Amino acid sequence: MIVKMKVRFILISLFILLVLYGCSNLFGNLTTNSVSSKNTISLPIVSVFLSVKNNDSPNIQVKIKDIALLSSDGIWYNINPNVIEMSSRSINNGQILLAQSHIPEGSYCKIKFDVVSAFLQHGDNIQKLLIKKKTITVPILGNFSLSSTDSKCIFVSWDVKKSLDKNIFSMVVESYPQSIPLMTELLYVACPYINTIFIIRTDLNKVCGSFGVTGNPTYIALDYNNNKLYVLTTQDNFIKVYNINSYQLIDKISIPFTVQAKYMVFDKNDNYIFVLDPTSNAIVKLDVSSGSITVKDHIGYQPTFGSYFDKIHTLAITSKLSQVIYFLNPDTLNIIKSISTTNSPTGILLWNNLLYIANSNSNSISVYDINTDNMIMHFNVGIDPVRLYNGTNEIFVSNYISNSVDVLLPNQVGVVQEIPVGNGPVDMACSHTRHWLYVACHIDKNITVIDPSSSRVIKHIYLGSMPLGLVVLQ
Repeated sequence: MIVKMKVRFILISLFILLVLYGCSNLFGNLTTNSVSSKNTISLPIVSVFLSVKNNDSPNIQVKIKDIALLSSDGIWYNINPNVIEMSSRSINNGQILLAQSHIPEGSYCKIKFDVVSAFLQHGDNIQKLLIKKKTITVPILGNFSLSSTDSKCIFVSWDVKKSLDKNIFSMVVESYPQSIPLMTELLYVACPYINTIFIIRTDLNKVCGSFGVTGNPTYIALDYNNNKLYVLTTQDNFIKVYNINSYQLIDKISIPFTVQAKYMVFDKNDNYIFVLDPTSNAIVKLDVSSGSITVKDHIGYQPTFGSYFDKIHTLAITSKLSQVIYFLNPDTLNIIKSISTTNSPTGILLWNNLLYIANSNSNSISVYDINTDNMIMHFNVGIDPVRLYNGTNEIFVSNYISNSVDVLLPNQVGVVQEIPVGNGPVDMACSHTRHWLYVACHIDKNITVIDPSSSRVIKHIYLGSMPLGLVVLQ
């Protein structure tokens, strides 16, 4: 009996392991060389995106596989052996991610893939197409080279109309390296797990390029007047400074080794950055012009989020474990006052004299008058609200577990609109010129684009890795 029970236990354990292994691979079918593996961590990363040239083209469903790049020394590197299914009509004016992989340093001149099958769809009628050319090989138009810390994009444009001749399919594509435009309407997205910052054009809502940032880039801040992008890298504990015209690293600000920074707040008026360490309860003030530490202090328990309120020249910090919002003098980091809550505060936002607090544990929003410190409103929102964002005439709340963004109207109680988005929404950013709200959906690895005027999701921009910090250049 004991032997039978042991055998049964072993069989059950093996079954559970197999199930877990299968589930773990559901999310990794795009990456052939794991971007998190230790033996490839120093290799550059390439991301390949495909778009459709003709929006009014026939609806063709295609399966391709074995996407590979040819190096200048004549070696083909397979960056995705898996089968990818795509439809020209569903891509429309968007783009899809074909591959994302580590690859050796060097120059690359061609891209190729195999066409597995092709079908033409007219309404409910689906016609199988004859494939004239199975292996598609095209040159990369322009120089494409990778150094050890790079993360760059290659773009493939599919001419659907030229690919179809009656019932014969011959896929016509062209390929070109990234070319980031010098324009004032760009969204920057930090993806820490692949050491990458993606750049998205807000006029097209398409990825137009990326650059590599070592050390796990998490949160980013923009100094538009000085053409600088500040990036917090939590693995090596730096604030890295990049020129937004060349995307070259121009400076590194060291964070004290006793502080493990997890979040940063940027004071763009006085050129200071405040970093928070929830483990040691530390807050550090850095002068970005000199790279020096001006003040270091400790505050509450687990300070996890902060915001600089320009209009009242005050730094506000949420302490989740202490259940307190601290208001600090940004010059000295002295506590001016504090507001105690009965919940675990996460995101905060100031609208005129009203302080909105997202309470993750109670799934609610509390609103305080900062002049009297009295709570004047309290109402429920989605499950696990984590961030608040100030729109033009509304306030947005990202709810991590209920996978939604709630819309609030200032001075009114309750949610006026709930917008379903991708899984795990966290940070948000707005393009005020284009009137888009961008939501980083952590679990789905995409950016959800919302039209605030209609409260409607218009697009999901898949990045292949979990996005975190967002900032818009406008």
